[in-house]
Amino acid sequence: MSSILSILLVIVMAFSSIGGATAVLEEPVSFDAKINLDGDGILALAGEELPEETKQAITIAKDILSVLTLKGVAAKDTAELDLLAGEDVFLSIGVKNAEDGGLVAASSLLGSMVLSVSAETIQALQEEMQASVSEASAGLDGLENLDKEQMTKDFAEIAEKVLKAFEEKKGETETGDFTVDDLKFTAKTPVNMTYTEFMELVLNSTKELLAKESFQPIVKAASKDKDLIAEIDKKIEKLNSMPEEEKPEVQFALYSNENEDSYFVCDLTKAAKEEETEKPETMHVGVGNGEETVRIRFSFEQKEEKMDIAADIAAKEKTADLRAHVNSKDGTTADITVTSGAAGSLDMVFDIVAKEAAVKILAKTEPAEGERTKYTMDVFVNNADQPIVNITGSAGKGGEAVSVYEGENITVVPFETLMSGTDATLSGKLQLALSAGVLRGITTLTKNLPEDTAAWLNKQVMQAMMPTTTTTAEPQGETVTEE
Repeated sequence: MSSILSILLVIVMAFSSIGGATAVLEEPVSFDAKINLDGDGILALAGEELPEETKQAITIAKDILSVLTLKGVAAKDTAELDLLAGEDVFLSIGVKNAEDGGLVAASSLLGSMVLSVSAETIQALQEEMQASVSEASAGLDGLENLDKEQMTKDFAEIAEKVLKAFEEKKGETETGDFTVDDLKFTAKTPVNMTYTEFMELVLNSTKELLAKESFQPIVKAASKDKDLIAEIDKKIEKLNSMPEEEKPEVQFALYSNENEDSYFVCDLTKAAKEEETEKPETMHVGVGNGEETVRIRFSFEQKEEKMDIAADIAAKEKTADLRAHVNSKDGTTADITVTSGAAGSLDMVFDIVAKEAAVKILAKTEPAEGERTKYTMDVFVNNADQPIVNITGSAGKGGEAVSVYEGENITVVPFETLMSGTDATLSGKLQLALSAGVLRGITTLTKNLPEDTAAWLNKQVMQAMMPTTTTTAEPQGETVTEE
């Protein structure tokens, strides 16, 4: 019984937070999700050497998931989660705010019994949760009261100094045809700044920013184990003691054209040591706007490792593209592409290729009728034609009203009484209701399953309900069976 109460406590704590949030909803919102497995595809990937028990488990998992759909709906003062088997309710859990500030929780597992939780208990649970969060985020309390307006002013002040330092280092502008990161420009202005000058500017500017009063809560939160200012001083000291030949070479340039497009570029090259045969370590950063699109480019290469990131944001068209490629030391490669469309659609392609396997994930969201969003995700393995996992669903406005509290002969059970353990009769009734609810759920599930899988599930339930027996041998040779 204690394990059941623990589960109920977790549910009540979770829904005590959700219940308050739903009070502001003017109309229902909902979601639905469905997962499908390609059992034959998984078996083909695993090979013939799989044990029969594992093959059976995969088939059973496929059969069960194929009939299940998860749905959730929240309306004013109510929230509910339903797990459907076909069109039938397999499991339902819901909560409703009570007029006295408490809440009522109900479930298909409890039948006609509902749990009432007082406002005092909810407050105590929420305070307990808040205390746990506060303990976990110790040192972050000051972040709740940040003076964001002053922080913005302080940041702008430091940024202005940095820009002025770059302006003072500008060289003579060259004219001509320049192509950088697939952008075309007609003017190039170099910024003659060394690596040491650049790093000193960055480190000292960061140090000055962190010394501002408005940034002290952040400094305090981040300095639990170390002094940030002291760490910056150490980096400056290390920079000044570094031999010149070990410092990377940097090149800065600002590109522009007659369309008032501008693009700032930083290229860093760190030469390999003489005894090494690897390629030099390089880094490229490009930020700016060109052809009415904000562009961000980043690339890094060191020995066998490589990373490329590209982002294009067209504010006018309300579209965005992100592309990334990573090469790791062990030869594994990963590619990701994310495209955001003007109509609110989002497409993602994720490819990872390793020595053992190749995985591709395709995900997509798109607007649907009635202010809703449809989403799909497919997972492919080893260039298979069919996904081994498919997830579909939708989310947004609308959804059926919560009705789990309606019905006749409803028995209200005070949650506080259950937790105190003072009413053994009530606890016994709850356990009987739960047992009956589990059997109802299993019956609902099995009638929607294929015959073989339903028979296997019923067998497992019967075995679980049978009393456990053990046989021990007595010294005289007699055997005794213990219940």
